[in-house]
Amino acid sequence: GQLNIQFNNAGIARVAPLLETDEATWDAIMNVNAKGVLFCAQAAARQMITQGSGGRIINNASAAGK
Repeated sequence: GQLNIQFNNAGIARVAPLLETDEATWDAIMNVNAKGVLFCAQAAARQMITQGSGGRIINNASAAGK
């Protein structure tokens, strides 16, 4: 089959006061919420381009961002 749609929906959150958020926690959040989206979208785009039929990449944001 073909890859026609890629839906990014992964996300994590660690709720802590600003001054209690350490670098390891921040890195874990960014690895999933930012890098995960980027690298999955890149892989999907490469496949869609190779197929020659296009496709859609959808990024879903969390309600936690309100």
